[in-house]
Amino acid sequence: MHLKKQAISLLTVISILGCGAISAFAKEWPVPASTVINQYFNGSDHKGLDIRASTKGIAGDKIVAAYDGKVVNAGYHQSKRAGGSYGWLVVIDHTIKGKEIQTWYAHLDKAPVVDKGDLVDEGDKIGVMGNSGDSKGVHLHFEMRKGSGFNFDNTPVDPLDYFTEYRPPNYLLPQSSNDIEIGDTLDSNSEDYTFYSMEEINAMTPEQRIELGIPLE
Repeated sequence: MHLKKQAISLLTVISILGCGAISAFAKEWPVPASTVINQYFNGSDHKGLDIRASTKGIAGDKIVAAYDGKVVNAGYHQSKRAGGSYGWLVVIDHTIKGKEIQTWYAHLDKAPVVDKGDLVDEGDKIGVMGNSGDSKGVHLHFEMRKGSGFNFDNTPVDPLDYFTEYRPPNYLLPQSSNDIEIGDTLDSNSEDYTFYSMEEINAMTPEQRIELGIPLE
């Protein structure tokens, strides 16, 4: 455990709940190298934030867990309808101020470095930014949802309600940045999907991955 984590542990109480989520108090912006938001939360039209790369169009920025938690799914998501694939995806359960909240990290560049069941600390690396799935530019699609488990019925909430320090002045929904690079078209179509876990993917041959549309490393 890093010194930072040791210091945090002296100031916070971490408890394991029956659902497997971890009580989280400290937080970390999911893209340490970039705070540029190209597309904001807009309910069912756009269920999260699109955070741009530190160098526009260049993949590879580190993606980190926003809170302490438990990975409930990691792998590759494909929508059966156009415009809904999250690509390489990580979903983490947390308990924040007594409430079940989860974070979703989509369009990673390659397979996540975490797997289902892993416990993570806020700030731990879970993958790198990319352009997988139905994405039109290198970015992180970052969602927060009420509930737990890998369930598209879990209600999306505005991440900037939790990361208020990153709100622009006079923040109102919906809006986008003046320097917008279109990120994704994720919507309710994402719910009609196929998801391949890392366990399934690691057991595949390269030929099987290509046939299924799962990118090779």
